[in-house]
Amino acid sequence: MPSNIVPNTIDHTYPVAGRDNDSQGFRDNFTNIKNNFEYAEAEIDDLQANGIFKSALTGGSLDNDMSGALISNAQIKGFREVRVANPETAGVINLDVSAGQYQTISTSTNAITLSFTNWASAGNYSKIRVQIEIDNILHTITLPSQVTLGYVQGLLGNVITVPAGTYIYEFSTQDAGATIIISDITPLPVIYRTIATSTGSAGDHIGMMAYDVDFIYTCLSDYDGSTAIWKRVASGVTW
Repeated sequence: MPSNIVPNTIDHTYPVAGRDNDSQGFRDNFTNIKNNFEYAEAEIDDLQANGIFKSALTGGSLDNDMSGALISNAQIKGFREVRVANPETAGVINLDVSAGQYQTISTSTNAITLSFTNWASAGNYSKIRVQIEIDNILHTITLPSQVTLGYVQGLLGNVITVPAGTYIYEFSTQDAGATIIISDITPLPVIYRTIATSTGSAGDHIGMMAYDVDFIYTCLSDYDGSTAIWKRVASGVTW
């Protein structure tokens, strides 16, 4: 906004030395000085309340909460997102989306159930990535009922069952969490493992690869308990 401060309303040449100066000139200058100070105070208060700052102002605390205000046509350098390490390791684990867009969980001795709060309001797209350390295949992940779109390995109903390892899932929504999409963005490693039967085991899914001293294995479908999903070829001659 344009400033209301008008410096030229103050006659800096008044009073004139060596002359009998009218007291009205003093009153006019004092009034204009007072008005400009009041304008300055209001504008500084407005800046302090609504400005974005690199560090906290003296006597205050830093709060750059944009409250959903639009920032457009910006060039960003050195941008980073907040990582939140959740202390819970079992039971229901609430993920506050507003706390950080990358959150980590480590399972302990039990299965976990995920829940989400503070999605962006409907009409906005928001997402969160969740890194989960699975210690045991028995440590299943139960998803909220709102997760109805997308598919990841080991998902049956709303429960994910996967072998021990590190998994990264992305959850997103455009209707404030009424409908949540899940995506698996975990890099698929080639692991050392002997696949005992072609049907594999719980948690096996399409795209997985494994090897042992004799074979290289490729998983062609998701585990269902009966379908032959693994193919293998001899690893070849060593040199």
